[in-house]
Amino acid sequence: MKFLMSAITAIIFALCAISAHAQCNQPYCNPTTCFDTSGSATAQSCTTPGAYPLLAVGGPPSPFVTTLTAGNTIVYSTTTANTGDLTINVNGTGAVHIRKWQGSATLAAGDLVANIPTLLTYDGTYWEMYSIGNPPSGGGGSAPFNAMLAPSSVTPPVMSGFTYGSAGTTGYSCSNSTNAGGAVWLTCNSGSFAGTNVNFYFKSAPTPPWTLTFGYVPVSGTGTYNSTGLFLRESSTGKIAAIETSQGSSQLNMVIYLQQLNSYTSFGSNYQLWVNPSPVVWERLMFDGTTYTIFVSPDGQNFLQLHAFPATSYFTAAADEIGFGFDISDPSLTFAMLVLDWAGI
Repeated sequence: MKFLMSAITAIIFALCAISAHAQCNQPYCNPTTCFDTSGSATAQSCTTPGAYPLLAVGGPPSPFVTTLTAGNTIVYSTTTANTGDLTINVNGTGAVHIRKWQGSATLAAGDLVANIPTLLTYDGTYWEMYSIGNPPSGGGGSAPFNAMLAPSSVTPPVMSGFTYGSAGTTGYSCSNSTNAGGAVWLTCNSGSFAGTNVNFYFKSAPTPPWTLTFGYVPVSGTGTYNSTGLFLRESSTGKIAAIETSQGSSQLNMVIYLQQLNSYTSFGSNYQLWVNPSPVVWERLMFDGTTYTIFVSPDGQNFLQLHAFPATSYFTAAADEIGFGFDISDPSLTFAMLVLDWAGI
C-alpha cells in the first residue's frame, strides 16, 4: 500500500510539472537547470536534463533545443568561478559570451560565483546575467547610471604637448600628473600675489574651424572668485578670455563665467553664464574663424548654447593659444583640477 501511494504521488508531481510547462509555453517559465563541471574559468559548457529540456520560444517544451532563440532561459551553475570574460555552450548550441547590465558590460572576475545558481536569459546575442555579481567597474551605481553623467568615451589631454604659462613673478608652483585612468591632475601651491593671477597650461590653437569638448572637475578652495577653467590667449597682446568655474566666498554654487583679462595679472570684465549643476564641468567651445560659441552640458552629451562673441570683441585678431588652468585671486590657498576630457583639438 505504501509503495502504491508513493508511486501515485510521484505521478502527480510529474503531471504537475508537465502541466506547468504546457500552461506557460514561454522560455522564461519554469527555466531548466544547467550545470557546468568543466573546470574552466573562461569557457564553460552544460547540458540541460532530458526530462526538462531548454524551453522553445512560443511553444511547448521540445525534445531538445539545439538552436538558441532570444528568450531562452536557464538556471545556471558552475563549479568554477570566472576570472573575466566567459563563454558558455548550452546543449552544444555554440560558445556564447555572458554579459551583464543589458549587454553593456563584460563579466569581471568573480561575477559568476561557484556553486551559486543564477538566472541566464539569451537575448539573441549574449546570455544575459541577472543581478548576482560585482557592481560595475568605476564604482558608485550601475553602468546605466554612470552613462547618464558622462559621454561613452573621453580623451584626456597629453601634457607633453602643453607649455606652462604664468606672469612669472607670482611665487606659485604649479605641476601636473596623470592618474591611472589617464585623467590629468593639476595643482598650484599658494603664492604671494593677491589679485588676478592666471596660471595655465597652453598649446597653439588650431586653424579654424575647430570644436573643443572640455570636461573637468574643479577642486579650488573657496575664496574671492578663485577659478578654474578654459583659457584663450592672444600672445601678441597678452589678452586672455577665460571660461571659468568660480565660487565666491558667499556662493554655494559653482558658477561659470566668461571673463576678459588684459593680461596674466590684470582683470578686465566678466559675464555670468551658468550655475553648474554637475560635479563635472562639461564645456564645448567652437570657433569658425570669426566667432567663438560657448556650450555647456550636465552630462557631456547634451549641450546647450549659452553665449557667442566675435573674436575681435576680446582680441585684436584671435587667440593663438588655448589651454586650461587657474585664475587665482586668494594667494593663501592651494588649487587643483582634474581634467577628464580634451577632445577635438
